[in-house]
Amino acid sequence: MNTIIDILGRFWQPVANFGPKIPGIIVSLLVGYVIIRIILAILHKVLKFSRIPRALVSVVVSLALIVMWVILFAEIARELGLGSLAITISGSLAVLAIALASGASGLA
Repeated sequence: MNTIIDILGRFWQPVANFGPKIPGIIVSLLVGYVIIRIILAILHKVLKFSRIPRALVSVVVSLALIVMWVILFAEIARELGLGSLAITISGSLAVLAIALASGASGLA
């Protein structure tokens, strides 16, 4: 019987540690969502007034959206204490940026 209680205790402890962090995570997610929407609206208007083709504007806005969501989720993972996950996400984002930069250099 003690073994079952120990197993349940080991399972429940990490779950219980996340409990107090949930309100902060929800606030971070909502604030991040609003900030992302504001930045995307500004970016879309700036690119719309520039002489960039519409298709490229759409691609740039979509890429910016993806990057901002990845950054937001990395920060939320860091808030939860999942630092290694946040580092992994940041590294993946850096690799993606390098790949996009090398691919975009062929367009010029």
